[in-house]
Amino acid sequence: MTALALLVFTARFYWRSEPPRFAVLPFATGADPSLHQVRSELLNELIHQIGSRPPGRLLVTGRDSSMQFAAREPSARQVRDVLRADYVLLGKLRRDGSRLEAVARLIDARRNVQIRSWTVHADLAQTSFDRDIASQLSGKVFELLYPDASHRADLSDQCRGCWEPLRNARTLQAKGTEEGYQRSASLFEEASRIEQRCDRAWSGMAESLVALARRNGDEALLERARRAAQEALRRNPLNAEAMQALANVHLWRDWDWREAERLLRRSLEASPSAATAHQDMAWFLVTSGRRAEAVASVRRAIALDP
Repeated sequence: MTALALLVFTARFYWRSEPPRFAVLPFATGADPSLHQVRSELLNELIHQIGSRPPGRLLVTGRDSSMQFAAREPSARQVRDVLRADYVLLGKLRRDGSRLEAVARLIDARRNVQIRSWTVHADLAQTSFDRDIASQLSGKVFELLYPDASHRADLSDQCRGCWEPLRNARTLQAKGTEEGYQRSASLFEEASRIEQRCDRAWSGMAESLVALARRNGDEALLERARRAAQEALRRNPLNAEAMQALANVHLWRDWDWREAERLLRRSLEASPSAATAHQDMAWFLVTSGRRAEAVASVRRAIALDP
């Protein structure tokens, strides 16, 4: 990319009145089927890291919407039309023995211009290979887009010791089934025992328990979710997933609407890209009779995860 093109891109980026919409697409794997699961795990972690640091700078499209492009690499116009994305991160994965190579490209979808490309590597023998690739790429994205910003520290290092059960739990949770939530809750709990400092293990457990409770009305699950969310927030007061889970406990268990709204708003401040948090806010607003605001929240959720 020429210096002039980069200058034009930077000016357009900073003069926006709202955060840009950012889509991460599943990386291509070529003819290597063994990389399909790696691709899914990397997508989860990239969306998490780009969406959570620094909070509010980018609105990141949800995983389900991104996965519709898993079978093909779309044009920038297609991504723009379907996901309403301004910027797209896509790429390809290649295995060389135990070494994983990721070649990523950042595209301005409005102008169909490649802004920058990067090649990063990780050791597949390390259980945290997806975290390592995502950390490198998310850091490079924010160094380019926000060179003068103070980036929030990545707390994933505190989860390195329990990364395998944590990653498997997230994969099961993403299925959105009762069995997936049950098995993921057990794996998140296992991860929290292995590495008690890992706030993401506790918040993931809280999310799965809330999802189960909302399916079957078991209030005991909500109490377990409360404890797990509180443990997550003790370790990381900015954990948006924990705030969202705790808000659900206050809403559906305690009927404390004021505290539920406070926590949901704090969660959305910490992670504005969380479509499920906008959905939960819509449920709260409908319950409290604020229908016009609820419609606006639903529209935000759909925009983030069409």
